[in-house]
Amino acid sequence: MERDKYIDTLKFVLIFLVVLGHVIAPYIDDPINRTAKNFIFLFHMPLFIFISGYFSKTTDYTKFKKSILRLFETLLIFQLIYRMPDIINLSFSWQDLITPRWTLWYLLSLIFWKIFVFYIPKNIKYINVIWVSILCSLLVGFIPVDYTLSFQRTFVFLPFFILGYYSDKLVFDKIKSIPKLIPYTILIATIALFYLVGEDFSPIMSGSNSYYFNPVSVQLSFLFRLLFLLFAFVLSISVINIVPTLTKISALGKDTLLYYLYHGFAVILLNKMVDIFHIPTNFLALLIYATIIMLGIFVLSKFKISSILLNPISYFLKKQIKIN
Repeated sequence: MERDKYIDTLKFVLIFLVVLGHVIAPYIDDPINRTAKNFIFLFHMPLFIFISGYFSKTTDYTKFKKSILRLFETLLIFQLIYRMPDIINLSFSWQDLITPRWTLWYLLSLIFWKIFVFYIPKNIKYINVIWVSILCSLLVGFIPVDYTLSFQRTFVFLPFFILGYYSDKLVFDKIKSIPKLIPYTILIATIALFYLVGEDFSPIMSGSNSYYFNPVSVQLSFLFRLLFLLFAFVLSISVINIVPTLTKISALGKDTLLYYLYHGFAVILLNKMVDIFHIPTNFLALLIYATIIMLGIFVLSKFKISSILLNPISYFLKKQIKIN
């Protein structure tokens, strides 16, 4: 089946924003960087997760099981890689094993989301599933569990996965038909508001903490979660509307998981270089660094070993079956 060039373009734009957001994150003393981080974090993962839900439609148990096993394999391998310093220093615990390191929370949550939608009874109306997912997103904050098993994020971002799962191409067509003035106005107003307020809202938008973690009242944390869901939804629609179909970069959109997994190592290296060589950290410089990281991973993707490392066990088992 021919790939959808628009969806692949959107996926590439989102993965670039994921990389840029992580590049910017440590340097938000600069108000422009802080504004950019707030803006990116407001919608990049919600929309990325929406797309993941969109591509999770299957009733084939064999494909479903294969997908889950491959994700779990990748998660385990990269979890061990990220935790290697702790393992070497003998400071690794079972809690570390079940707490996804940094960006790996998405893989564990994706496993949970895929299992959830696969086993949803088909006779349940989709609108009821959506409302239940929203309630779960809001109420999970009252459970005092944060990063362990990606607990909070799995439920906080569940509505976006569910919305993607129940969407089809007509949904994208309807969003694209909205007059461009509306989404551009929303995006510009959002950027201006973040700049004027000047606070870092990314802890709220990360979805990783319960309401008890934040140094504000539980009631206010609940309100912030509600506002986040609302604004993330509006911003996601706006971005879908304005992103064009770019044939030349759409082909890069099929490898977003590879970019997602490898960019973390590049960001860690970049942070070390900033500390040692004191290279610039203004927004333009960080934009250039993010672009270089993307180009580097693009070159890496041309070597088969880069994809094999994501699922080495599956690869060698498949080779063994062919030999036999």
